[in-house]
Amino acid sequence: MEYAKIIPAVKNNGIYEMARDFIRPHEKISCQLSEFLCNQNKNVFSVLSTSGDSISVSGIFYCSKGGTVLPFFNLPFLKEKKDFIRRSLLDFFYGRKIFCVSGESSSVDFLTEILLSVGNQRIKERRFFISMESENQAEKICGKRIPGISFFQCTRENSDEIFSMQIDYIKEEVLPEGMSLNLPVERFEMDRLLKKGKIYAVATEDEILCKAQINAETDSGILIGGVYTKTQQRRKGFARMMMENLKSLATNAGKSCVLFVNEKNGAAISLYEKTGFERIGAHEIVYME
Repeated sequence: MEYAKIIPAVKNNGIYEMARDFIRPHEKISCQLSEFLCNQNKNVFSVLSTSGDSISVSGIFYCSKGGTVLPFFNLPFLKEKKDFIRRSLLDFFYGRKIFCVSGESSSVDFLTEILLSVGNQRIKERRFFISMESENQAEKICGKRIPGISFFQCTRENSDEIFSMQIDYIKEEVLPEGMSLNLPVERFEMDRLLKKGKIYAVATEDEILCKAQINAETDSGILIGGVYTKTQQRRKGFARMMMENLKSLATNAGKSCVLFVNEKNGAAISLYEKTGFERIGAHEIVYME
């Protein structure tokens, strides 16, 4: 008899290692989920399929207390045997309020269909992105330079200016229509990244012109996000300088860079392609209400 169960991915070493083996080939398109798993985050769950004495991982997902879900599933397997897995996922998400589902498109579509069938929520907004990668280069490289402009790792001394830019970025690129910002939560997240040294800036002596952050990092790559140039400073090469320097950091650490960009943002797509990024897949964010 076949059945499925959902358990914390870190419940025991055997399940944890199975989950690591499952997600490892897909780290580039599920970087943040992979990082949560590597850090043994208690909000990461394994979807286990059992048949007799055989146990396998058919999916993993992160589900935060705030209702953010990051899924990745073995879709070819689910197409054949998804009924009993679907029932387990329905039981898990019943009564939970989900804010958004974010990840590789086919996995997001599969889970969104299940969430809708629960019946207590509907889709507020759906956004489509392109996943891109700049592969690790064989030789170490130096980042691009512009006279009078510096690239540096931000500290708490830069927090107020960076936070102002981050809020502008969220309003422009992230926030769903009709939804208000939770400033304390955004400030907490920014301070967390600053403490870890994950936010970078391109600046003159007096002003930060462009910022970006490393949202996740695995053994093989870094996930770049929050790339934002002040409106009056755009089309001057500062975002390109940022990307070239982040690529340099990753390459010199033996890692590739990955990101996802809104499929409607032609200017950003062009920038990333000019700096060596190539399309590797589709990413989707579904906001629920």
